[in-house]
Amino acid sequence: MDKILTEVYLPASGRTYEIYLSGDMYVYEAVQLLSDILSEISGGFFCGSGSDVLCSREDGRIYDFNKKLNELGIRNHSRLMIM
Repeated sequence: MDKILTEVYLPASGRTYEIYLSGDMYVYEAVQLLSDILSEISGGFFCGSGSDVLCSREDGRIYDFNKKLNELGIRNHSRLMIM
């Protein structure tokens, strides 16, 4: 399992978190995992809705739920955003 260190920005709180994800993980799995983690650590600023999306923080591109992170070019220090 390839672990990648990502920087995940949460607009609801205005904070950035460094989170390890598996490169073999599908985007929909990453969204669920991030929603769970960020709901807990954000102090109530974020509550996963089931319609959350994972985006590139660089250009705002929404990632395809049915692709794996490594297929999308997400690598160590990729800057992501969940909304």
